[in-house]
Amino acid sequence: MVTLSTVNGGGPVGAPGKLEPFDVYADPACRLVTPRLLSLHAYWRSKCGDAAMPTREEIHPRDFRMNLSRIFSLDVVAGQGFRFRLAGTAIVDLFGCEPTGKTLTQALGGKAGRAASAALMAVVDYGRPLRTFGTMDWWTPPADSLPGTPSHDFTRVRFEAVHLPLSAGGRAQGGGAEGGGAEGSGHVAIVLSAIATHVSDS
Repeated sequence: MVTLSTVNGGGPVGAPGKLEPFDVYADPACRLVTPRLLSLHAYWRSKCGDAAMPTREEIHPRDFRMNLSRIFSLDVVAGQGFRFRLAGTAIVDLFGCEPTGKTLTQALGGKAGRAASAALMAVVDYGRPLRTFGTMDWWTPPADSLPGTPSHDFTRVRFEAVHLPLSAGGRAQGGGAEGGGAEGSGHVAIVLSAIATHVSDS
């Protein structure tokens, strides 16, 4: 499970933590590298104003059309974790399946789903963006993959992703969410994410 050090009232800081048993890391300082992810992060910040995070109504897909195919969003469901709300066409193509409506464990499998949930719970608990990166060794395409699914060796596919909290409504003030995703002002209701990938030569 990812380990996040905290200071100053619970904000995540410090070096990335590894999501065991995979070659994947969670970076609570959100030190993004990929330009399209930096652009989406900047857009999210521009919508915050003086609040901890934007509301879901303040985020408009038309504002980041260049990122739409690689975006997915997750509903935070109290007592159940995360459920895919939507997934762009590049996400469906990459995974070889349509994850919309599925929980993380249903879509990714037990081990990968639990590791992803551990990282995303930091977004919910702190109400702040998170970067994840590493190797897609956590993903095995399903046997009934959609036609055209890439036949990559996923241990050679590198990725970087950003995960951004959105509140249910009202203006979320202060440092983060409480209660793991209950509806209401100040609670993380949706995690908006985008991913970038490339195949490593080594």
